[in-house]
Amino acid sequence: MRKWKKMASLLCALAMMGSILSVNAWAVPSGIAVQVNGQEIALTDAAPEAQNGRTFIPVRAVFKALGAEGTWDQENQSAVAVKEDTTVVMTLGSTTAQVTKDGETTDLTMDVAPYAKNGRTYVPVRFAAQA
Repeated sequence: MRKWKKMASLLCALAMMGSILSVNAWAVPSGIAVQVNGQEIALTDAAPEAQNGRTFIPVRAVFKALGAEGTWDQENQSAVAVKEDTTVVMTLGSTTAQVTKDGETTDLTMDVAPYAKNGRTYVPVRFAAQA
């Protein structure tokens, strides 16, 4: 009889631990949230992605949230963002981005190159925040 009580206690303890772990897993958000100036922005057409320890964001939605005009240069395979007197050009597969401000162009090096997926251009979030 004591064996059954111990077995039942063990099974109850395991069931409780399993339910606690399940609840914690449900509480963890499944996506990556992006904030601009302290406000979370809704990314409705493409979600941020994590690859090789880097976070990438869809460039159009983020630059739009920053008040920049985003366009795509098909010939050069580049995403172009313009805000007031600043233009940022990022080319797929290249870790060099060009930033032109007040007519002066500077090359900036990104730690990883932008890429395209499902018709969207993704850039490293660190660079987007700096640019």
